Amino acid sequence: MIKLKQNIIFYSLILIIIISAHFNSTEILFANGKINYQFKESYPFKVGYGTTPQSPTTGNLKISLKVNYIDTQKPMTRGNVSFMAKGDNQIGYSITKQMTETIEMGHYHSNFEIPYEGMWEFKFTIDDGMQKEIITFQSLVSKPEPYQGVLTSIALIVFIIILSLTVKTIIKNKSNNTNSS
Repeated sequence: MIKLKQNIIFYSLILIIIISAHFNSTEILFANGKINYQFKESYPFKVGYGTTPQSPTTGNLKISLKVNYIDTQKPMTRGNVSFMAKGDNQIGYSITKQMTETIEMGHYHSNFEIPYEGMWEFKFTIDDGMQKEIITFQSLVSKPEPYQGVLTSIALIVFIIILSLTVKTIIKNKSNNTNSS
């Protein structure tokens, strides 16, 4: 029984260290897909802008936009949203894309590749058929950390191993206690 408690304490400490190291070295990811939005208003629209990953890196980037009317707080459900993305200190390179409306009303998204790091400007054109507005957001794009995915995978594997060993030990000790009774 003492050995079981020591094992559980030991495995728990390792688990806490791994989880702490993981959250201190990587960006927090939301399991439910939550995006942190920055909001700006350009009458008649209130626009929320967010990216996945939250701190944009070169490579694949998902942009999400939330479009509501300022007066009613209702989402814009009919219309078009497009954007142009342009990196700093580069002449002639820009991305223009139409955004796709998601299942959730008033939410739009688009995926695209960002080729280089630096300050990027995202100019969104929002057109509900009656009114057309342009609103601009900026994001600093950096290089992705090369070992982040590997470290995350290792931490997840270690967590699963520790959890399974702990469960195995608990089940084994319960069956030993049942047999000895």
